[in-house]
Amino acid sequence: MSPQTEDPTNNNMLKNSSGSEALVDEGLKQHSRGNLAEAENSYKRVLAQDPLHPIALHYLGVIALQANNLNLAVDLIQRAIQQSPEYVEAYSNLGNAYQAQGKFKEAIDCFETTLMLTKNSGLPNPEVLANLGNAYAQIAVFDIALEHYEKAIAIAKAQGRELPEVHRNLANTYLQLGLTTKALASINQANRVQQNNLAIQLTMSNILHEAGRHDDAVSCYLDILKRHPNSPQIHTNLGNVLRYIGQINEALTHYNMAIEIDRTFDEAFYNRAVAHMENGDMEESKADANRAIELNPLYGKAHGLLAGFADSPASLNTSLSALQSAFAQQDLAAKEKTYLAFALGKTLEGLEQYDKAFAYYRLANTLKRKSIKFNTTREASFFVNLKQVTEPKKLKNLTRLQPLERAEITPIFIIGMPRSGTTLVEQILASHPEIHAAGELSYFPECISAELATVNDIDYTAALGQATPESISRIAQNYLKKLAALKPESRYVTDKLPMNFLHLGLIKMTFPNATIIHCQRHPLDTCLSIYKNLFVARGHNYSYDLTELGTFYAAYKDLMAFWRESLPNFVYESSYEKLVQEQEQESRKLIDACGLDWHSNCLDFHNTKRRILTLSATQVRKPMYNKSVGFWRNYQRGLAPLIEILGIE
Repeated sequence: MSPQTEDPTNNNMLKNSSGSEALVDEGLKQHSRGNLAEAENSYKRVLAQDPLHPIALHYLGVIALQANNLNLAVDLIQRAIQQSPEYVEAYSNLGNAYQAQGKFKEAIDCFETTLMLTKNSGLPNPEVLANLGNAYAQIAVFDIALEHYEKAIAIAKAQGRELPEVHRNLANTYLQLGLTTKALASINQANRVQQNNLAIQLTMSNILHEAGRHDDAVSCYLDILKRHPNSPQIHTNLGNVLRYIGQINEALTHYNMAIEIDRTFDEAFYNRAVAHMENGDMEESKADANRAIELNPLYGKAHGLLAGFADSPASLNTSLSALQSAFAQQDLAAKEKTYLAFALGKTLEGLEQYDKAFAYYRLANTLKRKSIKFNTTREASFFVNLKQVTEPKKLKNLTRLQPLERAEITPIFIIGMPRSGTTLVEQILASHPEIHAAGELSYFPECISAELATVNDIDYTAALGQATPESISRIAQNYLKKLAALKPESRYVTDKLPMNFLHLGLIKMTFPNATIIHCQRHPLDTCLSIYKNLFVARGHNYSYDLTELGTFYAAYKDLMAFWRESLPNFVYESSYEKLVQEQEQESRKLIDACGLDWHSNCLDFHNTKRRILTLSATQVRKPMYNKSVGFWRNYQRGLAPLIEILGIE
């Protein structure tokens, strides 16, 4: 928001008998016209006559703020407030200065003081409310940010004004809270008010991507590129969406273009590093990650990527030194601190310093947990509601109308908790010539949301209770269309979205003869592996607190027991521990569960070239190993809350 302005002739408190008001008026006039040098000269002439003049001090501070001379801005505006403790506009602009410095708690205090000083003079200033919302959003208190944005919009609307930038910030806040439907509505409102605004359209593209409307996001970015062809940021953002939907060569093209435009753009190097890693090109990935860190030593995500590659004491110690140096920086943003803490945990774990590693993992999770809003009650009610609306009789009555055609794409759903071996199972299946591995697809939940109204973007059970065979058939057909759009090389296509375990009832309705592989691993190894990682995908907000993680795991375990009882013989159970100990025997069982003949390539899964988007991308490119079995014992003391909840001795 722009600095707050005032008419000093209406502010008797600030009147000064020194005769400097004419100079103040001239300064404000020049300031409003953008003539900052002339305005600055007038304010300084005032201070030459009266060194404590609050208006002159304040607006010299505003000019310093506009010039990004933030320390001077804070000093001048603070001096103005010392002379006039109820100077409303000065508090507001001091908040703006603090916000520009990244001192968001101090900014919040200033904006709240501004609102307190004006509470008896009518409705609050919507711009101040919006700035207060911005400050809360910066410290990840999104629910309070939401309240201030909504109030600012309502007040401005009553005044006959629109605030497109506030709508954009509101949309981003909805997105942070996982409310993609509301996020889309808000960004559409912003775009309606201010079309062709670059920031708004970039936000819209991002929200479309997060909402699963990837083709629309690509179209939006391409449209922006027509007007801004030399923007490295837009090329990089477009590359990210293309990479996500499997168009890896096109993604690399846009990353390369971004780097050609700006060879100091660290974000492009990092994302190209991720693309190389997913493609199995590890040396190229390391080189790009290192370049990103050279350009930005505090780039937490790039450090985290490299930490996953470090596999010798020398490389681990080199990584540790760089990480510790970055982590020691003053005024480190919470987001970067979170990424760096996860990377430090991973590096110290590689050095077998488990107590120190867990301390960083705990810090990283605590920081992340503060930045998200997670409603445990809402999650718990969804689990309960699922069991109520997917009883065996209802499942039978809602089975889709059309049976699966013989030539139709046949999905293989790989489900379970994250970090339970799902990527390993898919890599084994991907090595079979008759199976196309599609990775973690958001298609099935997207098709559910398109057909069944959801509450808070999560719970569709009320709508499922009113569903018909026709609506279930539409879910199936839309899902198959999405799979067909991938142009799979084989009829059998894996969908490795672990959280599809929530939708087994609907999967049974839509594909009654589908192959379902449920991956299981020791609960503590699973939960520890979850706790050690920062998830890019949404939907894992349960994972950043040991108590909440344990509660979610217990609910998952209970739901799977319900599915086994209500859907007998529908799910094939795969044990991670058995798979790594008896590779060939268990791999043969997996292929048999898919209804296919055995192929020896499945034993050499680590040599199978394909794109892998998950956190296990580096692990599954190695031969089978079992060092992760029972790994939780290295952290037994730290995992005590989890052990107690899960009842494991």
